[in-house]
Amino acid sequence: FSCFDQAGGSVAGLPLAAVNDDFCDCADGSDEPGTGACAGQRTTMFYCANEGSVAAYVYASRVNDGVCDCCDGSDEWRSTADGAADSQARQRPHRPSRTTPCADTCRQEGSEIFKERAKREADLVSGIKQRRTLIDAAKVNTAKMSKELEALRAELPVLEKKEAEAEEVMNAAKEKAKAEKARAA
Repeated sequence: FSCFDQAGGSVAGLPLAAVNDDFCDCADGSDEPGTGACAGQRTTMFYCANEGSVAAYVYASRVNDGVCDCCDGSDEWRSTADGAADSQARQRPHRPSRTTPCADTCRQEGSEIFKERAKREADLVSGIKQRRTLIDAAKVNTAKMSKELEALRAELPVLEKKEAEAEEVMNAAKEKAKAEKARAA
């Protein structure tokens, strides 16, 4: 086994027996992923498989601390109901022993997580469909309004000409009325 981080005085080639042997041989703690031997190092994480749920990483300092951080209980593999070391768990540190104090709640937790994900995905798909519908409606509306605008712009010179003619007729009528008023006076 080789430490992940060769810097910091880590041992380059370790025998496989040194992995998960409760002694931190690598500076990065990579030889102890299933124990708390390298606790306190920021880079050292313990992998929880959490079958039936979502895999997770917890700090190695939380391994065998009496608190069930992994839903499968794999982080408390050394603990037993009476607190004594479990030899079977030492042989299989990556799996919870049958005497682990942690109940395996992964199926229930996973079911809840996957239901929530499915709901969020359905909401997302629904939102995307609604957005597409709105975009399509906006395109149709924009095209319709563009045609209306084009027709109104084409009609504008004709209307401006009619307005000018009407203004001339009105001004002529005002002048005529003014002239008639002046004659009558």
